[in-house]
Parts: sequence; structure tokens; C-alpha cells
Amino acid sequence: MATEKTWLVISYDELSLAKEAAKKLPQGENALGFDRDLKLWFAKPGADLSVLQRWRPDPMSQAPTKLDPREEFAQVLTEAGFELDGPPEMDGQLHRVKTSEDKSGQKTGAYTGYLDGTPAGWYQNHRLHSDPIKWKATPSWVDKPAQHHLRALAAQKKQTREAEQARKHQHHAFRVRQLFALLPQAEASHPYLRRKGIPLTQGIKQDRQGRLVIPLRNAEGDIRTIQRIDKTGFKSLKKGAQKTGGFFVVGGTVKAGQPLLYAEAYATAASIAQATGLPVVMTVDAGNMPKVAHSLAQRYPDHAHFFLADDDRKNATNKGVQKAQEAAELTQGTVIVPVFTEAEIKQNLTDFNDVQQSQGIKAVTSQIAPYLESGVKKSAPEVNPAPPVENNESVVRPTSQTPIQNEQAPQVERQVERPDKKEPSHVENRIEIELILSEKADKGPQFTPLNLDTLMQNITHRYENGTVVYFHQGERAFVDHGQQITMASPQASQNNTMVLAALWVAKQHYHGKIELTGSDAFKQKAIDVIAEHRLEVVLKNPQQQHQLERAMQRLHQDKEAKSTEKPQTDALVANRETVTPQKTSSTAPPEPSMEVPLTGKLLEHRPAPYQFKAEKGMSYFVRMRTKEGEKVIWGKELEGALNDSGMKTGELITLRCLGQQPLTLNIPIKDAQGNLVRWEKKEGHRTQWEIASAIDPRLLVADEKDAFPPSALMAYDRATFDKIQQAVLTQTGMTVPLPSHPSDGLWVQPDGKGTTKTGHPDRGVLPTTHPDSGKTVMTAHSPEGKMRLHLVQGQGDSVQGMVWHQGAYRRALSKSQWRALFEAQCRG
Repeated sequence: MATEKTWLVISYDELSLAKEAAKKLPQGENALGFDRDLKLWFAKPGADLSVLQRWRPDPMSQAPTKLDPREEFAQVLTEAGFELDGPPEMDGQLHRVKTSEDKSGQKTGAYTGYLDGTPAGWYQNHRLHSDPIKWKATPSWVDKPAQHHLRALAAQKKQTREAEQARKHQHHAFRVRQLFALLPQAEASHPYLRRKGIPLTQGIKQDRQGRLVIPLRNAEGDIRTIQRIDKTGFKSLKKGAQKTGGFFVVGGTVKAGQPLLYAEAYATAASIAQATGLPVVMTVDAGNMPKVAHSLAQRYPDHAHFFLADDDRKNATNKGVQKAQEAAELTQGTVIVPVFTEAEIKQNLTDFNDVQQSQGIKAVTSQIAPYLESGVKKSAPEVNPAPPVENNESVVRPTSQTPIQNEQAPQVERQVERPDKKEPSHVENRIEIELILSEKADKGPQFTPLNLDTLMQNITHRYENGTVVYFHQGERAFVDHGQQITMASPQASQNNTMVLAALWVAKQHYHGKIELTGSDAFKQKAIDVIAEHRLEVVLKNPQQQHQLERAMQRLHQDKEAKSTEKPQTDALVANRETVTPQKTSSTAPPEPSMEVPLTGKLLEHRPAPYQFKAEKGMSYFVRMRTKEGEKVIWGKELEGALNDSGMKTGELITLRCLGQQPLTLNIPIKDAQGNLVRWEKKEGHRTQWEIASAIDPRLLVADEKDAFPPSALMAYDRATFDKIQQAVLTQTGMTVPLPSHPSDGLWVQPDGKGTTKTGHPDRGVLPTTHPDSGKTVMTAHSPEGKMRLHLVQGQGDSVQGMVWHQGAYRRALSKSQWRALFEAQCRG
């Protein structure tokens, strides 16, 4: 079964045969598609590849070349000023090398080479080239069928490389966000800031090495990478992370009516912000400036754009000015180049921070102010502004009070591409989006309190002709055009699940106001769905917003009426469409049914009087939101089941009642003074519950290496672990056997949890021996006298021991979060 677009080689004579073999996908569309640019057929995701094997490209196909590709590529690189130590690596990876103009330790040359299909690659001498230069090996003659196979192979490998690159970028972004959240705020007295004469901007942090750490976000507000600056001014980016399109706003927030100012480096941006009193978008370098400008221009089309270029006049190509011109052409903006005296030019001063250092902050103001006042270019290179792009369907526009804020932003694990192409001129039912980057939206990280976890497990998506098409259980549901979301069919418009998912995408990905268009039935259905699921969206149409408020009032009134007529019980019944209260005695609640497990989002759990009636005894309840609505389940034993499960409010759980189970209780017997003298056994019964995650953890992290690479693991001495565990068993009188020796050692993850992962970390430094090693840190027993936890001091700041978890005693090893673990186990 195809999981991605799979390229095929189908001749015209065999096309009908291939279509007959491929048939159609479950949703009714053809299993084969055609790419007009590559002139190749492909199997769509979901197609049966076993019947298409004869049309798969031949992996043995190779294009003959006149020279060895490595030798030919080496000649090209050498001519571009690269100093190679040997043949270039043709492994598809990025390689940096020294160029003829580099000083010791510098590597301003970069290249990537491929050997699949026709050998090809790219290279860039950053001192000479403003953009990467593509290269392809010189081929000899090859017949046409072989050309088709080579093109298909190349397309498949390119697609695989791009998917792998996207996965790596997402992985690095996740790790960067984790790292950045733990760092303290930077110090305003940092040596680099003092040397440059600039202030500290809010949102910049500082690492243990004393380096400034600047988060670079994409247009959606997600942190994708970080830039580090040490006290000498040396700058570095997170290796392997996504820099393209990333930026940081220096000196405040962008507000409606203000111009958008752009600069390359932080010091330059800080000087400009200080001189103008306006926020400045820092793009890291010149090459990234057009990409950032393009994405922000789409969000803020009515703002004036000013690009304050670095004057790289000493280089063969003035990349600073050239890229500023390119950005200005994309946005109809203005390029501003700093003006220096002859003496300053001889000193090789290039940017506006150099102007500040040499002439003072007033000089920066005097050079920039005329451009901001008049909006015309002055002494800047001529730029022909691009004509405005007409788009009648565009609904992405700024609001009157929607600032960009650089300090925090929502973290969304998935990024949706935004096409530039025009939308359809007419759509029946759609959700139009007004995108907002507001203070509220940027106060990340956020966790959406919606009952959509189960739903979104059945939602898939793929990119199709510049849009993102979403499917529900294989059926086309809706299409995200970037500026509006359209329902895929009249049937989808009437499907509550698909409408809910479309509204969630509008809320989660775009953080903005929406407007419903189309039939009255669709608009009313969408409003009812918003109200029922309490979606945090704003309808910018006043009439629709009024309808939403009325719908929410009706739901609230209906809920109050139902709660007085038919209170929720503690039973899990076979028919979950209605929850019928069972007859109860005055002494005990009824025995729950064991027939049907309940799956939903855990909303709340705590002790309370049974059925919230003060005259009844204390019990424990769990409130869940399921696909049928909210459910309240009662049972004293639910508290222990929740603690054993480790599940938390907001997570998806499956709750199952296992019925009445026999239980031997240890009853504490105390003397007249209240001292415990002995325990007495008593036979009884207790309702047993099972609570577990409704999501298979393997679906969240396909490979544990993706979660914690070897370099992030911390070593722990196994011999010491065994010795202390044996002492714990002696202290408690338990006979739990020690685990078998893992061949690769025992490691601890950065979050303090142990791991069974094999492989050695990059560093094997053991924690120091603690003077109180082996001494009891905490013990806890259940009300029946059963030991629930016994922990002692381990090595360093770690603890280890035994914990009752999921019906059995488990060996425990933890560090950073152990106090919270203790409290949770004690509550159980």
C-alpha cells in the first residue's frame, strides 16, 4: 500500500492496462495521477503497489557520463574557489569546506552532491555567490525509456529526501523549543551588548556558556531554530535546524499602521530600533531576507516595507544590497543603504550599527527618517516594484490591533504550507480566515482545550496542487487554501465530524477570526458545532457572532434542565446514547457495568459527595468528554486507578470497569493512645477500574532515538544500582528479583526517567557518590496498610527503590522530577 506519492514509468501503450490494474481509491478517485511538469505518472497514497510492480522504475538504471561524476564535480568546485582535501562527498549531505579567501578556521564554501539517476548537486561560495548554483554531470546519449526510469527514480529520491529533511527540521524544532524554555533571561550587561552599544530586547535568553540565545520563528509563530552569540560576537545556528524563513522582532511589536523594517543581524536591528522607535525584523542574514519579507507581506499586505541593507561593497557580489533589492521587489518596498565617509569606508564599515558606533545614534536616525517620512527611495539602488497581485478570494488581512510579539508564540507540531495561487472564484460552503498574530495568540506555548484528540487521529492530509487536502477515514473532508477552507462536498458540509475538524484547523493553524459563507444550513451547522464543542474562535460577522451566543445560551439551558431531571450515575452502561440512572440503596452506589469501556478526554477528577449531594458520603468522580458528550463516573477506587495509570487532565483515556474483585484488607489496630499496635486482615470486595492511555505511545514517537538521542542520555552505574536495590529489598522484606544485566548499560533520559534504550551515549560521565546513598528518602502505604512506595537516595541527585504501579511492584530510578512522582504515588 502506497503511503506517499510513488512515481511510475508507464508508456502510452500500457496506460489503460495500468489504470485497470490500479483501480480506484476507497474514496472513489483514481489511484493514478499525472505530473504535468515532470511528465510522469504516479500512484497516490492508498494505492495498491503490489499490482503496479511492473511499472516501478528500475533502480539499476544509470545515466552514463563522459567523466567520473566526482572528478567533474571536483573540477567545478575548484574553479569556484573551493579548497578540497580529496574527491567531493556525493552522499546527499551538506558539506562545508574552506575557500581560497578564507582565513584559518573559516569555511565559507558549501556543497551537496548526489549520485542517484543523473549525478547532480549544488554549490555556493558565500563570498562570491548570492544563491546556490546547481550542477549536473555531463551525460552521454541515453535512450528514451531509460530517461523515463531515471526521471522517476530521481523524483522518488528527491521526494524521500525532502520528507526526511522536513522530519529532521521538525525534530530539531521540538528539541530547540525544549531547550529554549529552560534557559534564563539574558543579562543586559552582556559583553557583546556593551561592545555594540545596544540594549537587550525582551525574549532573548542566555545559556550556560554565557552566549545570547535568540529564538527564530516562522511566520506561524513557531520557534524553528536559535542563534547563539558569544561575547566575542561569534554567531552560530543550531546544526540541522531550519533557518529559512526564520526571524526575530527586535524592539517591541509590529502594530497596524506601522512600517515593517528589516535588517540582517541583531546588533544592526537593535541600532535601527533604538534610532527610530520602531520594531525591526531581524532576518539573520541577507539570503534569508527575501523569504521572511515574502511571508510577512502576505500577512501584512497594507504595511510599508523598508529593507535596511548591509553594504557588502568589498565582496565581488554586494549580497547585502542585492538581497534587499530582491525583498523590495517582492513587497514593493524600499531599500535603505547606510552612508559612510571616505574614512569609514576605508575602515570597512558596512551596517547601521557601524554608523551608530562611528557617528552616534542621531546619525542613524537622520539617515533613516527621510525614507520613513516620504516612503521614496533615496541613494538606494533602483528597484522596480512588483505589480499588486489581484486575488478576489483573499481574506487574509490585518486587524486594527494585532501586534507581532517576539517573546512567546504558540507551538504547533505541524506546519501547513500557504500557497500563493488564486483560490477558486466560487465555493458553496467555506470558512474564511482572518489571520491574527496578536499578543494573546503569541503567549505560547498553548494547549487547546478541545475534545478533538480522538477525532484528529482519524484525520489525514496531503499536499495537492498548492493546497492541503484533509481526509476523514479516507474520505475527502475539506481543503485548506491558506486563506480559506472549503468543504470538499455537499455531503462533507453536512457531516458534523468533518465540519468540526475544519473549524479546528482554522483555529489551531491560523489563530484568527473566521467567517462562515455558503448555505444557511451549513452556517447554522457550523455555529452549532462551535457552541457544542466550545471552540475558541471569533466570528467576525456580527450576525453570526450573535447566533453563536444564542446557541451557547440554548446549550447551557438544556444542560441545566437535563442535570435536574436526570443526574449522571457512576455506571458504565452498554448503550451510551443515554445514561439512565440505576436504582441505588441508601448505603452503597450500584455496581458499574463491565460491558463497555469509555474513551474520551479527561476533563476533571477529584473527591466530592456522591452525585454532588451533600447528604451523601464522600466518593470520587471522573469527568470525561466523549463523542456522546460529557460523562461523570463515580467510584472511590477511581482515584487509585488514575494514580496508577499516570494519566493527567487533558489527556485521552480509556476507562474500563472490571467489576467487583475480592480484596484482603489490612485493618490498622490502635491502642487507647492512638498508637498502631498491629494489623488485622479482613476479606472484602472492591470495585476495580482500569485506566489507560487511549493513544498508543508508539504512534507518538516512532523511534525512541527520535525522542532522546544517545548524546542526551546520562550514565548511571549499574553495580551501584544493584547494590542499593538489594538494600531496599532487605529493608522492605520483599523478594522481587533484580532485572537481568543489559548489555549496553543503564541510562537516564534528560527528563529524569530511565530508559531501556540500547547504545552508548557520547558522554559516559557517572554521577558522584552521595554521602547519604542508601538512606530512606520516603515511604508510603495505602489505607489498607500495603506498601505503595519505598525510595532511597541514589547516586548524585537520583533516587531509586520500589513503587507499586499497575498492579505490581516496579523498580524505580529517577531524578529531576522525583518529588512530583512521590506526591502522586502518596495520593494513590
